[in-house]
Amino acid sequence: MIRRTLASLMLLPLAGAGAQQAPDEQETEAVPTVEVSGIKHPELRSYRNLLAGLDTFEREHKLAPHADTLRFILKPQQPGAVIDGVTLRIAGGDTDIAVPVAADGGFVLPRSQAADDDNADLVLNRKRGTFSGKPEIRSANVPATMRRLGDIRLECQVMIAIAKKEINFAMRAVATVALGGGDWCASPRVHYGTPAPWPSDSATLVHGQRREQISPGRHQKYFALPIQDASWPDDTLIEFQPSAPATVAELTAAPLYLRGTMNKWGATTPLLQVDASTFSVDVALPKGLSRFRIGAKDFRSVELGGGDKQGKFVADKAQALAWAGRDLWFDTPQAATYTFALNVAAPDAPLLTVTRR
Repeated sequence: MIRRTLASLMLLPLAGAGAQQAPDEQETEAVPTVEVSGIKHPELRSYRNLLAGLDTFEREHKLAPHADTLRFILKPQQPGAVIDGVTLRIAGGDTDIAVPVAADGGFVLPRSQAADDDNADLVLNRKRGTFSGKPEIRSANVPATMRRLGDIRLECQVMIAIAKKEINFAMRAVATVALGGGDWCASPRVHYGTPAPWPSDSATLVHGQRREQISPGRHQKYFALPIQDASWPDDTLIEFQPSAPATVAELTAAPLYLRGTMNKWGATTPLLQVDASTFSVDVALPKGLSRFRIGAKDFRSVELGGGDKQGKFVADKAQALAWAGRDLWFDTPQAATYTFALNVAAPDAPLLTVTRR
């Protein structure tokens, strides 16, 4: 239970973004809901709690002295969720401050003493769990295609500062003991990283003449970084090696498995080859929403999922999958057996079709 709690802690909602939890993991204090823009249960977070992130950004700014702005990024977490139409505002009894949201889901949280005194909330006009979010800190002198380790260390400090405000005292105390002290970002049990600017096979830490490759894989979109390793100074840069185009041979070198909620994400449901470019498997699905991906047994050499706007899967319609993509979502009106057919003729974007038998 502690391990699961610590893992979910790193996904705690930031600035109006909520992380989903299983019923037995809901140990945080209940958050009240209000009706906004016709949505009965919009996402909201205490503005006062979020200010802890701004305070930490200023207090620990030495980690990223050339980063002028603390920005937050909202990311869709549910099928069909898009940034278009998303609005944020700081709302309270006497407070109503609009917070602009950029096309990429980014926003800057303004300081307002009046909103703090009013114990206001930051309100997102979407239902709870539709979006998640995290801080983004970028030094001005770092290319857009690279990251700086100190910037990412400061992102972690900001996220943890807010997380500590979001959870109750007992849970915070348990986490502090489990992580070995008050600086949670310094714990080797905390894994924090960054998205890659493009699908990458590896990331490389670079400082002067020292270079070290980390997390080799294939078409990865996210890399955990050694922020706890003090031998790498804050000015260390992270280079991302773009992936070469995929090949059919690479994609089919090892057995592929359907892995998801229908089989507890285990490698127990292999796809069988039908012809030179098609693999398929029949599987019984329960009524309701199923989440899944397709991948090799190690989920590193091959991992296929949905792209940024392809989380929701539609039956009887071929859909291109993305390497290192997000979970796919498939909603069945009733329990039935379905055929999952994967065509790998275009290995960079193989096509999956799901049909009811």
